[in-house]
Amino acid sequence: MVSININDLKGEKLELQTYLQTENPDIVALQETKIDKSITTNELIPDTLGYDIYRNDRTGKGGGTMLLARTHLDSAPVKILENGSESIWSKIILQGKHHYIGSWYRPPDASLDQMQLLKDQMDKIKKSGKANIQPCIHVLGDFNYRKINWQSKLNKDTNTCLNSSDGHALLDIINEASAE
Repeated sequence: MVSININDLKGEKLELQTYLQTENPDIVALQETKIDKSITTNELIPDTLGYDIYRNDRTGKGGGTMLLARTHLDSAPVKILENGSESIWSKIILQGKHHYIGSWYRPPDASLDQMQLLKDQMDKIKKSGKANIQPCIHVLGDFNYRKINWQSKLNKDTNTCLNSSDGHALLDIINEASAE
């Protein structure tokens, strides 16, 4: 799995196609695709590269997410997770285990409500699993929380606890998911 903030897929499509051909990743999450419905998926990523492709385009400037999954993985979109967030989800079953993969983008100026949307999505996924077999959740993306020190879980500028605008809510979601 790989996550890339592509920052305008139209301008980077040849570089992405080359990367997909040479590195051959199974799952690719893209953020800030900056495309709309007027651009066909095949214009950007030809069918010959062998991916199922899911898109969540933004209608205005910026943003947008995309998820690519190798066709042999037999992926499917997860429509129940569409909730107004800038994300796109797919489900893959590997060796009997359900894997939910999301490509997420949180703009730098987004409100804390965006993290609640992620939590809601993860709660829906957990409820979809059987009591004794919980699904695997893989969230890839750009959350624009630049102050998180991922090793210490502290504010990397001040070495103090993070506040909500610095990513505390995201860490809470990750910690809750890890504890289960």
